[in-house]
Amino acid sequence: MEPIQDYVVNLVTAQSGWLSEVSTLLTAVVAFASVFVACVAVRLSARQIKMHEQHNRRMATPHLSAWNSTDVETRSYCFTLENNGLGPAIIREVCLWVDGVQLQGEGPDLLEAASRRLFGAIPYEQHAEWFIVGEFIPPGKKFNTTTVMLEDHEPAAVMAIAKSRLRLLIRYDSILGNSYVYDSDSWRDLQ
Repeated sequence: MEPIQDYVVNLVTAQSGWLSEVSTLLTAVVAFASVFVACVAVRLSARQIKMHEQHNRRMATPHLSAWNSTDVETRSYCFTLENNGLGPAIIREVCLWVDGVQLQGEGPDLLEAASRRLFGAIPYEQHAEWFIVGEFIPPGKKFNTTTVMLEDHEPAAVMAIAKSRLRLLIRYDSILGNSYVYDSDSWRDLQ
């Protein structure tokens, strides 16, 4: 035979005093605080992601800058182009105009055609260094784009003529796909 077991269940009714109401209120406050902290954490995480993305874009930003210089002793005029940004520049388009006429060509040939058109019969010697469409220009890369040595003319006068008659337009991208434009007309207007 099996033993008989009896179970006794005592029911205790909940007391409805001020302590139980305070406990319920504190539980609700803690739950609300948890939701508030979670919302703030999500907001701050989204902001941090946005700041991180902006930082990465800025760290990959190229910037092409140009300088004109002259040397009276060697009677030379030099045009220098440098990527002084933080990221590489990917060249998409290079256009060069002399007196409003767009020249055809690529690389150093384009610069030599511009010099022939610009100087005409003036005797000069030229050294040209240039890039082509599709080339990556790393940060810090400097091109002494064109150096012109003149025999009988002041290089400062030639620089003034070049500034007034030439226009250079370079469209380039960053490695993240942002597009930029170098336009010699914009820096000419600032001087």
